[in-house]
Amino acid sequence: MKQVRIFVWLLAVIFSANSTVQAALTIEITQGAEGAMPVAVVPFAWQGEMSEAPLDVAAVIGADLGRSGRFSVLSRSDMLAKPHQADQIRYQNWRLLNVESLVIGTVREDSGSYIVQFQLFDVFRGTQLIGYSIRSSASGMRRTAHQISDLIYEALQGEPGVFATRIAYVTELRATDGSRRYSIQVADADGYNPKPVLNSKRPLMSPSWSPDGRKLAYVSFETGRPAIYIQELDNGSREKITSFKGVNGAPVWSPDGKRLALVLSKAGSLEI
Repeated sequence: MKQVRIFVWLLAVIFSANSTVQAALTIEITQGAEGAMPVAVVPFAWQGEMSEAPLDVAAVIGADLGRSGRFSVLSRSDMLAKPHQADQIRYQNWRLLNVESLVIGTVREDSGSYIVQFQLFDVFRGTQLIGYSIRSSASGMRRTAHQISDLIYEALQGEPGVFATRIAYVTELRATDGSRRYSIQVADADGYNPKPVLNSKRPLMSPSWSPDGRKLAYVSFETGRPAIYIQELDNGSREKITSFKGVNGAPVWSPDGKRLALVLSKAGSLEI
């Protein structure tokens, strides 16, 4: 089986010194697994007063599954029908398209929030594998879609998905005057909803998640020399851990979150 390779590009959009600097994160899968499972994610039906749902949940789910490299997601333009209830499914139509798994669902407005209901079917057996209803706010709809992707992934692959997790990365932006700005950003696993954790005029490196997802360890050159910090994501508080002469780098958490592995050169040579 071929490995799934994920390349992350940080695209700096440079404006004048008086303009806002923006950054975009693109995640591209260039190689997936051989024998990817054919799956169809039908657009979810919408039941509400507005003309459309706050988010195209099915599109997010389809993108998640496709990005994993484990699934071949059927294009909407190739769908012969778009059912949203079990009794509307004509399994023969999906078998003709060589679809093995089918996802249908509905987004329903409910007293100021939303109910997202979905079902996953085995097309060749004609049976339901899983089905859930999840309450969500408008702002939390994308996270709900990622949670659904995780449920589908686990049902079909037998292991937990990671679509509802987050990623941390560093951006470097150059202004027209030649100055540089660095930022540690935290975003959804698909690159959406980025939020800055720390901004600096000096380089930032190697963000590393604590096992509980509440802290980041990273390297900062803000004092002119490398130092390792731990920062709480909830309140932004941080603590300097090491600032020895020479290299202070590559922090990695122990599985219990109580220790860090570091690369230091305070004794002269590089040591872990």
